[in-house]
Amino acid sequence: LPCPPLACPPPRYPAPPCSCSSSRGSRGAAGPALPPGMKRLLALAAIAGCPALALSPSRGPQPRLTEPRAPASSPAPRPHRAAAAAVALALQLVVPASTAVAAGGSGDALSRPSAIVADGTPLVDEVWQVVRDNFVDPGFNGEDWSDVREEFLARWRSGEPEGLLARQMVQRLGDRYSRVISKRTFESLTRFDPIGVGVLLSPGSGPEGTMAVTAEPFPGSSAAAAGLHKGDAVLEVDGASTRDVSATDLMRRVSTTDPESLQFRVLRPSTGEERSVMLRRSRSAANSASAPSVYSYVGHDAAGRGVGYVRVREWSQDAARELRAAVVGMEGSAVPPDMYVVDIRGNPGGGFEFALDAGGVFMQDKPMVRVDDGRGDSSVFASAGEPVTDKPVAVWIDRRSASASEVFYGGMRDACRGVGIGDTTFGKGRIQAVFGLGNREGLVLTVARFVTPS
Repeated sequence: LPCPPLACPPPRYPAPPCSCSSSRGSRGAAGPALPPGMKRLLALAAIAGCPALALSPSRGPQPRLTEPRAPASSPAPRPHRAAAAAVALALQLVVPASTAVAAGGSGDALSRPSAIVADGTPLVDEVWQVVRDNFVDPGFNGEDWSDVREEFLARWRSGEPEGLLARQMVQRLGDRYSRVISKRTFESLTRFDPIGVGVLLSPGSGPEGTMAVTAEPFPGSSAAAAGLHKGDAVLEVDGASTRDVSATDLMRRVSTTDPESLQFRVLRPSTGEERSVMLRRSRSAANSASAPSVYSYVGHDAAGRGVGYVRVREWSQDAARELRAAVVGMEGSAVPPDMYVVDIRGNPGGGFEFALDAGGVFMQDKPMVRVDDGRGDSSVFASAGEPVTDKPVAVWIDRRSASASEVFYGGMRDACRGVGIGDTTFGKGRIQAVFGLGNREGLVLTVARFVTPS
């Protein structure tokens, strides 16, 4: 949404004025007062390429910069299709709406834990219940959702294919981002699993407010190998109770210690059996054969001033950790850079949580995004983690920078921590959660809207 220019207090370098100027997307910061460091940055010839940098329409010809050559071991990132922006901005470890907002801040104001759909429920009824409990528009695009249920159940009883019916039901919502995805696509989303054991958990859905497994574990994951199943209650994780634990709390606990394995104490309600299992965490094995989430290097100008360049392909479970490691490595080098460029051009998004963690690399506990679930709950989420550097940052964006990329850039810009260079972003403004279905397919559903802090 349009918002007035912000008055930024000067940090350690002269800050540019912050602005947001488009309801379609975020635009690079404009104004007459770029800091000297940023002027040098934009003049460097080996940062990242863009035919014209939209810093200001009145600034005249812009510098042409050349695309960096990636290291031989790190193939250049491939372009993402625009449709990829719709894939799970917020795929987290939980399946209800808290999935979509499990991120930094003081709590999960948008959490609406819902009961696990019983086994044997027709697929169309399963999809109907998930939409009823979690879709961002409580008016369901003007549809009487109870009548929709009766219509589709009648068509299912008459013999129409349930997979086709489920997809047609979701289309009634009139939401370009909500859709049923295939089993193969659903399984590929393991790279957005922040705890890395291949299981989706719902807070408050187990006995006495504990967590529960809400979909069958991803094939090949440690959770699948350990025999976890949909409906199992997870009573403890590494000896700590999950009772009344939010998605945010669990992810913070795991990311802080970053263990190789997690011990789950699991209860199977159908038999009363209780056991402990050790689950080894995956490091984006599903994505290991493709380009890494992040690559980086340090370039220098003729005067020897350094620019740390970091390219982020997508906000997967590895991206924030790799970004932090890259900046830590450059800061600890013999000649650390004087400024940074974070290149998120073509980055369609990924995990909401990971964008907040990335913001924490450059600023501490600063508001990054405001989220509204459409049902009266709204929360502001902040950057997470200890900053690595306070040096100038530019965020490189284009029209394919979407979802979590817009969360990262919008938060950096509104906090006056980074200037934007490039073009207007995609302008998605929606958060999706991914729900596992009984037939092992998935439902991508819009569960919230987001705007930049200003």
